[in-house]
Amino acid sequence: ESRKEWQLQLKASQPTVLKVENDQGLEGQELVIRDGEEELLLSVGTEIQLPAGERQLSVALQSIKPEVTALLQNYPNPFNPETWIPYQLNQASEVSLSVYSSEGKLVRQIDLGLKPAGNYQTTERAIYWDGRNANGESVSSGVYFYRLEAGGYNQTRKMVILK
Repeated sequence: ESRKEWQLQLKASQPTVLKVENDQGLEGQELVIRDGEEELLLSVGTEIQLPAGERQLSVALQSIKPEVTALLQNYPNPFNPETWIPYQLNQASEVSLSVYSSEGKLVRQIDLGLKPAGNYQTTERAIYWDGRNANGESVSSGVYFYRLEAGGYNQTRKMVILK
């Protein structure tokens, strides 16, 4: 699938509101707006406010509903002490993430509840893990496994903490 992307130069003396008012030509898609390191998602009926000033924006279209549910590789990897775990859902699902030690012991359980179909790949939307166990203690360096359960889907991947 080809991704359309545009570069915009915005100069504004006042805060600027960006809003998508109708879905003409946007069915099943949303706008991804990058402002430096920040990534904002804009779908029909939503709006975002950008502060006054001069900025370079990158705007792209992406599908709201992925074709498949998938667990993606955490980033950064290796990491110390925090990481983000991206995933995507092709239907609304109850989502939970389990982190296991290399010996198979459950280290941390993160229940996210019911999440709508969509992409959860940016740092604002991906699952965040601070490298701590259920008691709030930092885990030691080593290999860990993370398992996503979403509806009938489950997948496990490997990650490494280097301290």
